[in-house]
Amino acid sequence: MPSPYFGTVSVVGSVIGLALLTGLPDAVAQDRAALTLNAAWQQTASRHPALHAASAAVQLARSAADIAAVPLLPATLLSVGYQQTTANWVPRPGVLPKNLAAKSGQSSLDTYAFWQSSVDARWLVTDFGRTRSAVTAADFAADQHVASGKALRRQLWLQVALAYCGVVAAEQDTLVANELRELAVKRQQAVHARVQARIRPAAELARADSDLAMAQLAVADGEQEIAAARQQLTVAMAAPQPVVAELTAVTSTTDVPAYAQLAQPDALQQWTEVASRHREEWAALQAQKSAVQAQLIANERAQLPSIFVGASASLQGTEIDGLVANAAIGGGIEWPAAALWQARPAATALQAQLRAIVAQQDVLRAQVRGDLDAARVALLQASRRAPVLAAALQAAQAAYDQAQARYAAGATVLVEVLDAAQGLAAVRRDAVATELRRAQAAVRWQAAIGAAPID
Repeated sequence: MPSPYFGTVSVVGSVIGLALLTGLPDAVAQDRAALTLNAAWQQTASRHPALHAASAAVQLARSAADIAAVPLLPATLLSVGYQQTTANWVPRPGVLPKNLAAKSGQSSLDTYAFWQSSVDARWLVTDFGRTRSAVTAADFAADQHVASGKALRRQLWLQVALAYCGVVAAEQDTLVANELRELAVKRQQAVHARVQARIRPAAELARADSDLAMAQLAVADGEQEIAAARQQLTVAMAAPQPVVAELTAVTSTTDVPAYAQLAQPDALQQWTEVASRHREEWAALQAQKSAVQAQLIANERAQLPSIFVGASASLQGTEIDGLVANAAIGGGIEWPAAALWQARPAATALQAQLRAIVAQQDVLRAQVRGDLDAARVALLQASRRAPVLAAALQAAQAAYDQAQARYAAGATVLVEVLDAAQGLAAVRRDAVATELRRAQAAVRWQAAIGAAPID
C-alpha cells in the first residue's frame, strides 16, 4: 500500500526558491524582523481565543469526570449545634401509649441550654458497576474534548498556513508585476523615440501605452491583494495588530507522495482509510462512541440495587461538661424502582446516538477523501506543469540572451530586447504561481493526511 509518509519526494523546500525563479532581490527586508510560518503558528496557538475556550472545555470535562466518581467515596457529615429553649412539654398523639393520659404542661418563659453534635458516615459498598460506568463515560467525554481541541488546532494551523502562503504569493506576484511594469516603461519610451523619429507608426506607441497602463494596473491590483492577504493572515492569527513583518520562504515540514504514487487510481482510497484514523476528528468520534457505550452499560445497571453501610455518633446534653454519647452502625439496600420504566427510553436514545456517530464517521471519511483528492489533483497539476515551465523558461532565457547579443552587435533595436525580457518575466511569473499553488497543495495535504505540525 502506498504510504503517505514514506517512499516520497520532498515538496520544493520554499515557496519555492522564489528569488531564483524571479531573478529578483530577496524579499526579506533588512529593517524588519522576519516572521516564519512556524513562528506565526506558535503566536496563534498561544493567543487564539478558540483554543483557550477548547482548553477550558477540557478542564471542565475532566472536572465532570472527577465529580462522577464522588459517589464511590465515603460520605461524611459533621454537625454541631446549640439551642436555648423553653422546654415546655406538649403531648403528641402516638408518642405515649393510649392508656397513659397526659395533659399539656404549663407555658413558661424559662429557657435551658441544649448542646448537640453528631458525625454521620455512609459508604457505598456496591451499585454493581453503575457509578463505575458513569465515570468511564465521563472520562471518554473528556477524551473527546481533548481530541476536538487538537482537531481545532489543525484547522487553525491550516488557516494560518494558507493565509501565510497567500501573502507570500501576493508579494512575489507583485514583485514580478513591478518588473514587468519597469520593462513596459522602458519599452514605451523606446517606442516613443522610434515613433518620434518616424521609424515606426504611431499605432505601436498606442499599443505600448496600453501595455504600460495594464502593467501599472497589475501592480495596483497586486498591492491590493497584498493588503487583503495580510488582513486575512491577521484574522487567522487572531493578532491584536495587523501583521506587517516580512514573511520568509515557506518550508514544507513533511513529504508528499511522489508523482507515480499520486497518479495511482487505487491509492486515494487507501490514503483515505489511513488518514481518517490519523485525524483528530476520528479520535473525537471514537471517544464519543466509547462514552455512549459506557452510558448504555450504566443505564442497564441503573435497575440494580445499591448496597451501603453507615455509622453515626452523637453527643447531646444540657450541660457542656455532661454530654451523653450515642453511637450506631448499620447498612441497607436501595433499589431505584423508577429506573424500570426509565431504562428503555434512555437506551433507545443512546442507541440513536451510536448510529449518529457511525454516520458522522462515514461523513468524515468522505470529507477526508475530498480533502486528499483536492490536494492530490493540485500536486499532480503542478508536477505536470513543472517540466513544461522549465522548458519555457529555458527557451525564454535563450531568446532574451539572443536578443541582447543581437542588440550588442547592432543587429536589432532595444525594443526587441525589451520584448524578450517581458516574455522571460511572464514565464517567470507563471512559474512562481505554479510553485505557490504546489506549496499550498502541500499544506492542504499535510492537514488532510493528519500530519500538520500543530504541537
